[in-house]
Amino acid sequence: MKVKAIIIEDELPARKTLNSYLKRYFPQVEVTGEAIDLESGVELLENGTYDFVFLDVQLKNGLGIDLIKNRKDLRVVFTTAFDQYTAEAFKSKAFGYLLKPLDPNDFKDIVNRVIKDVLVTNTQLVKLKVTTKDGYAFIDTTTIVRCEAESNYSRIFTSDNKSYMLS
Repeated sequence: MKVKAIIIEDELPARKTLNSYLKRYFPQVEVTGEAIDLESGVELLENGTYDFVFLDVQLKNGLGIDLIKNRKDLRVVFTTAFDQYTAEAFKSKAFGYLLKPLDPNDFKDIVNRVIKDVLVTNTQLVKLKVTTKDGYAFIDTTTIVRCEAESNYSRIFTSDNKSYMLS
């Protein structure tokens, strides 16, 4: 599964480093957009497709942290050369706070945490309703081990050693 990220960063070398680290360490992450200031950042946050955001705290035309003040639904990794915004960043429930120049180990730790959260959140529990002799059973689809055809019937086997016959 592809995980989508956007980058809101005004410094070209920092954007290049983020892209390079993602390609090197996380090929499953696709950068779907980049912004270099507050205006393009707002546009990207409103209209972009993404699972998480790399956000520079201090952009040339204002504070990046202002972009997310009223948005609690975002997964944000702050990137900055300034550590005075740490407390405010974590009040906004940031996944991480990376100081420039970026440390590859810190980067990997934080992005791994974000990806794990994205995958857990995006995994929806799906149940299959099947008719049984006693009524209905609801099978968690993640427990299905195999299905076998038996003439005009199908049998579903689950990891809890149960089987269900379907017509």
